[in-house]
Amino acid sequence: MIICLLSYIATRLKLTALPAQTSWPQMISTGMMAGTGFTMSIFIAILAYPSVESQRISKMALMVACLLAGVTGYLYLKMKKQLINCCSPRPGKGLVPIL
Repeated sequence: MIICLLSYIATRLKLTALPAQTSWPQMISTGMMAGTGFTMSIFIAILAYPSVESQRISKMALMVACLLAGVTGYLYLKMKKQLINCCSPRPGKGLVPIL
């Protein structure tokens, strides 16, 4: 979520702008899925814990967190897509629910 927060601050301060055809829900889901980058975390865990058992526990915790971050980001983006598709504008008819 740090990625998303810093991106939001940078756009509000007019230091940058979102890429064309990019929405904030996409940025939020990207921030959530960035939690999947756990390779460095595993490396640090191996250096931090001398016992093999502690290393195994930390690796499992990192893998669960990675899975949770990926699934959360995917579900969030899928939910936002369904909400956008639910009420898409139709020419001359305004917002009409699509079933």
